[in-house]
Amino acid sequence: MGGCELDLTSAPPGENSSLTAVAILGGIKILVAPGSRVTMSGVSLFGGRQVKLKPGDGPEIRVRAVAVLGGVEVTEPSAGGD
Repeated sequence: MGGCELDLTSAPPGENSSLTAVAILGGIKILVAPGSRVTMSGVSLFGGRQVKLKPGDGPEIRVRAVAVLGGVEVTEPSAGGD
């Protein structure tokens, strides 16, 4: 019943990198560097999973997301620093 923000912008992923995110009654926001490639899989039950970034040719991050009454969002940092 809370949320978190995971900032991966200064830590480029290694080869075959993957991340598992589980959101139950809350939200997870994952920030990645511009140009990253993100592949998302998983399941949502009364929740959602979104990748909100333009496809790039940078390193690939595989995200396995489970969202139950919550959400998992992968995005780039905004220009305002948020």
